[in-house]
Amino acid sequence: RREVQAARVHLDACRGKFRSSKPDKLDVIRAEFEQAEDAFVSAVEHAQNQMKLCVDNPEPLKNLHDLAQAEVKFHQNSEKALKDLVSELDEMYVTQDALYRTAAETGP
Repeated sequence: RREVQAARVHLDACRGKFRSSKPDKLDVIRAEFEQAEDAFVSAVEHAQNQMKLCVDNPEPLKNLHDLAQAEVKFHQNSEKALKDLVSELDEMYVTQDALYRTAAETGP
């Protein structure tokens, strides 16, 4: 993808140079523009072939599935840990609140 983007930027630069070139340098710049165009087409074809390989091969999809499954498990474990923490904090709060109110009622 980066190669396609770089080739496109180079092609656009060559196109701009070609459009603004003087007639005496037109042939040289036209050749440069055509080379940039060929490089862009090659980069697009290469990227398409790589994407096709990715789609045809089940391994990347399996890896993505495994990653998603691991993420689900991680978040489930995180949820359980947070629920346990909230439960403990509730107990601590109730105890601490009772002690505070008892101390406040009995005075110094």
